[in-house]
Amino acid sequence: MKKVLVIAYYFPPLGMGGVQRVMKFCKYLPQFGWQPVVLTVKNIHYYAKDPTLEQEIRGLKIFRTESLDPARINAKLPGKNNTPEFQLRSNFLPGSFQSLGVHLMREIFFPDSKILWLPFAVREGAQIIEKENIDLIFSTAPPISSHLIAHLLKKHYHLPWVADFRDYWSSSDYIPTHTPLHCWMYRKFTHSIIASANGIIAVSSPIIETINSENPDTTALFEVITNGFDWEDFSSIQPRKFTKFTIIYSGNLNPLRSPEPFFRALSLLFRENPQLPEKISVIFLGQHFDIDLSHLPDDIAESISFVSYLPHRQSLEYLLGADLLLFLLAPQSAPGVVT
Repeated sequence: MKKVLVIAYYFPPLGMGGVQRVMKFCKYLPQFGWQPVVLTVKNIHYYAKDPTLEQEIRGLKIFRTESLDPARINAKLPGKNNTPEFQLRSNFLPGSFQSLGVHLMREIFFPDSKILWLPFAVREGAQIIEKENIDLIFSTAPPISSHLIAHLLKKHYHLPWVADFRDYWSSSDYIPTHTPLHCWMYRKFTHSIIASANGIIAVSSPIIETINSENPDTTALFEVITNGFDWEDFSSIQPRKFTKFTIIYSGNLNPLRSPEPFFRALSLLFRENPQLPEKISVIFLGQHFDIDLSHLPDDIAESISFVSYLPHRQSLEYLLGADLLLFLLAPQSAPGVVT
């Protein structure tokens, strides 16, 4: 069986969709003749952790390295449990200086703060390639630094490389570039990475089209592999039972994916149908960031509840027991398959 080095910063016991994508690749690649060997980071502070996912990849060779990125450093500090990664970037600074710290981190680290994982990952990746007789390199982003790590290893060992894009990443409208210099650097970086990769996969066609249009001279093979689901995830799961008609939203809430329009609609529905508040329940699964949900309108407050991030199988129990699933789309979402 051939071996593939999988470079993934986000990997179990971390949770969320991006982790599930690469984890499922590792789970099923052996059925297609490829044995994954994973290169990832040591424990980081992250708001979504799901150790149950590790049960699906028992026996997999996983190499975890050090890093100097903010999430890894904060994992070593007391009092930072489950702090969102994007808030950790400023935790070294007090009070009013925190927002300045976040801004400076974004300006200084290119292409992202995970560039501080690169020296450790490249060194460990080189050792893995030599000891494990690796046949192919696979990297998944974000973070974009994962692709840079793969690019450097491919350049040294002349191995074929497949780059996986779970999101937009170029200087297009969907990725913020703070200055003209950042924009220029992103374009140069894009061209060098795409020119180096032998294969490129993405979660949706528009991402592939964007990469291809900005790099017309590439010889890489392109393929769309959308996010899907695993039938085995649903085996032996008992749907959670609810006493009311239950609407469930599963995912994070933030200013871009705000439930406020839904709240207004629900409030209007309840005013027009006074008997419904006793019959309808709304549950939000996940975290909410930079959005105040502590002051809900009185007419809907009793019908709405919030549950923090749950392990994957527990969240499926809620979803399978729901009467209606709620989906919130950001006003300026990028085109393509919503993931």
